[in-house]
Amino acid sequence: PLVLNEQTLGVPLEEFISNCLPELPEQLLERLTEQYKLPEDTALIISHDKFAVELFEDAVKTVRSELPQSNKVESNVANWLCNNLFALIKEVGDDDTAVSVQNSTVSGKQLGELVVLLLDGTISTPMGKKILRVMFYDDIG
Repeated sequence: PLVLNEQTLGVPLEEFISNCLPELPEQLLERLTEQYKLPEDTALIISHDKFAVELFEDAVKTVRSELPQSNKVESNVANWLCNNLFALIKEVGDDDTAVSVQNSTVSGKQLGELVVLLLDGTISTPMGKKILRVMFYDDIG
């Protein structure tokens, strides 16, 4: 029989489970709603795409590093991800392709930098949409 313990895994079983196994969908949804204070419907959209979760968290980290005192960082990042970036991904996809951030040329850092410019008032929302479109289609990195 297979025995999973600290001797066979090299780490305690609890640590192995928390570090090596993916988050269950229910746990991820709960974490997004509790940790980031996202509405459940928004968290559900993000949680259905593991790449979207990574991009969202990278973008939030980028914004928080630039604007640590800003309010509603998470909701702004989620809004731009769910409404604007997913819309661009849908434009280039076909009916057989799942809409996934994996098919995006925009990184979490780039989305975060865009949200920083929006939150600090450097650019307007319409300008942000144009910039995101250029970033997406022209693969600006």
